[in-house]
Amino acid sequence: MLTIFANAASFTPPQIEFYDLIPLAILGFLVAATLCLELKDDDSPVVDDGEVPHRPSVLSLGAISLVALLGYYLSYKGSAVGLNFNGMLYSDMLARGAGVLITLCALLAILAGPDELEYHRNKRGGEFCALIFASSLGMVMMASAANTMVIFLGLELFSIALYLLCIFFPGRETSRESGMKYFILSSAASAVMLYGFALLYGATGSTWIYEMRATGLADTNLYLIGMVLVVCGLLFKLAVAPFHFWAPDVYQGAPTTVTAYMSVATKVAALTVLWRIVELLGQQGPGEVVNLVLISLSALSILLGNFMALAQKNVKRMLAYSGVANAGYLLIAPAIWIDMKDAMMLFLATYLVGNVGAFLAVAQAEAYCGKELEREDLRGLFQRQPWITGSLALCLVSLTGLPPAAGFMGKFFLFGQAIATGRLALPLIGIVGSLLGAAYYIGTAIQLFTAPEEGSEESQIGQEPSTVSQTALGICCAGVVVLGFAPNLFLNWFAGGL
Repeated sequence: MLTIFANAASFTPPQIEFYDLIPLAILGFLVAATLCLELKDDDSPVVDDGEVPHRPSVLSLGAISLVALLGYYLSYKGSAVGLNFNGMLYSDMLARGAGVLITLCALLAILAGPDELEYHRNKRGGEFCALIFASSLGMVMMASAANTMVIFLGLELFSIALYLLCIFFPGRETSRESGMKYFILSSAASAVMLYGFALLYGATGSTWIYEMRATGLADTNLYLIGMVLVVCGLLFKLAVAPFHFWAPDVYQGAPTTVTAYMSVATKVAALTVLWRIVELLGQQGPGEVVNLVLISLSALSILLGNFMALAQKNVKRMLAYSGVANAGYLLIAPAIWIDMKDAMMLFLATYLVGNVGAFLAVAQAEAYCGKELEREDLRGLFQRQPWITGSLALCLVSLTGLPPAAGFMGKFFLFGQAIATGRLALPLIGIVGSLLGAAYYIGTAIQLFTAPEEGSEESQIGQEPSTVSQTALGICCAGVVVLGFAPNLFLNWFAGGL
């Protein structure tokens, strides 16, 4: 008996870093809290004229919590590498940087989302916010995962939430088509990735990423096939050609706010995991094969995405194909790998403020004009809505990569760092792609300030943007300006200097 008590007294429980659990805890709490508040608000009366009641409690709770989460991430000054929870999660600056970008995307989505819900007379505001928080939880989990089981858990969590968000307006045929296509194709990509994880476990006997390279069996064909399958699943989430066929239809049919959110946040989570895999492999053996795949698909995505965007008349489809091109730019970083992490994260930050801002401006313009926008519908919009027009033009300039907008700094650091490593081919293709992109980005921006043709019918005046929605768009515009003039603010923080 004394021996039992002595052993119990000497037992030391494993340390659990509760501080590093804060992001997952906050997002998990928000999912439950917003659903509870939605049940409470369902008892509130609907206005006689059919106006959809707002959800101030849900919106306030979500916004305050996400701002607090951003503060948590931005205050982090940890080490370059850290493993927590029995080696299941990374707690390094890459995970924190991804967390900042995903959280900011979620904040912008819940600020701008109620306007679009009101335009479509949809009363499920709490469900919308809960799905945004659930998908953000999965993305943060995936971005910080150090174990293949945690990666797949995060992948499925945010994918299921995004399926429901894409089909959030079931009365629209395009929304139903968007949700179904994304569900079928994404499920197939998830199955491919899961099979890759199974092959990796068979080849290495481990589910921990950082252990897979240490085993002597890591250079077998089984290991190589498993890695290629996992990379293909991640490239689908990045919408890299030829895994991009789902993106135009899904982006066009989904609610525009959801498109803004998923177009960036999914890329952040998938690219973080891809970076860790490339770090694991290096550029020898299987790493050389993966490297050649990434280089080829980067060039293909840049050229194909920009050429296809040139031919689009629908604004959201144009931005969808531009997202394929930007996925190609992003692949330059893991393809070269050496000294590219900072440039990759800065490009992601600049892409976030430019792309999300463009989609949010399109959402406000759609609500104002009362229809889905073609490029011709933008003619003369400046005369009626100068705020929406100016914001959209600024974001398009940033996506083009013109100074002094944020996009210029993102491309400048990405291409410049790639050239500094001695790799010239991909940066040159990126520059050519940027010139192609200028044709449709600047062409669309010029449409905004062009007077409408005489005799043309003016678009129906629908819904004016709310103050909250304008705030979300203002945050993006401020980010475009700040990162354009002072990109070192982000780079210094990411390097642990702030």
